[in-house]
Amino acid sequence: MGLSEKKPDSGVASHRRTLGGARQEATERAVLHGSNDFEVSGWTLNVSRGGARLVLFDEEVQTGVQYMVTLGEKSKGRAAEVIWVRKEPDGQIVGVKFKDVEGTVPPPPRLLEQREAYRRSHPPRHDSEPPPPDS
Repeated sequence: MGLSEKKPDSGVASHRRTLGGARQEATERAVLHGSNDFEVSGWTLNVSRGGARLVLFDEEVQTGVQYMVTLGEKSKGRAAEVIWVRKEPDGQIVGVKFKDVEGTVPPPPRLLEQREAYRRSHPPRHDSEPPPPDS
């Protein structure tokens, strides 16, 4: 699947996607600046308080590496670390975490309430337990 193709929605909500706060869809130019004049450009897919998901072209980036990230034309840049990378035939989709955010970014209170309600109604199972019977 290329970067221009949209992945079908599975209908299952991902908790991981909401941990950094509400994500805002974005289509701004993104540039990652690294050491030794390294620079790679692309576009934002979405941005949250704690990070961003970017489409990058040309050069490849690696997880764990820190860059100065510029989003949009007027941004002065923020230090960020590449947390995950998904290679695509025509580039990479990467997740970056902004370094100027202390610790983890707490989700909004409404999401905390929803998550707690889900955990109460779906207690964790151990691998040794058989799955519940189908209704």
